[in-house]
Amino acid sequence: MKKIISTVILVVACSLFVGGTMAGAENYSQPIKIGWTAWSSTEANTKLVRAILEDVMGYDVELVMADVGIQYQGVANGDIDFMLMCWCP
Repeated sequence: MKKIISTVILVVACSLFVGGTMAGAENYSQPIKIGWTAWSSTEANTKLVRAILEDVMGYDVELVMADVGIQYQGVANGDIDFMLMCWCP
């Protein structure tokens, strides 16, 4: 239970950070692209951040499902704005 609560707190904190660094929904014409992989540990976090960005902050969000390596490449190229997971050895 503690792990779930700490995960939710982390996701909310990250979403507030992302929201605080953007100029505002009216100044961001293209949808925010969030990279994600259908891992059970990532799907809920990604969809929670999407809901916060869309419903609370007014942004348009597009989820881009891809393998992790492709997501890193997408972030590096600017095709994906951010991703919420990382598997570091």
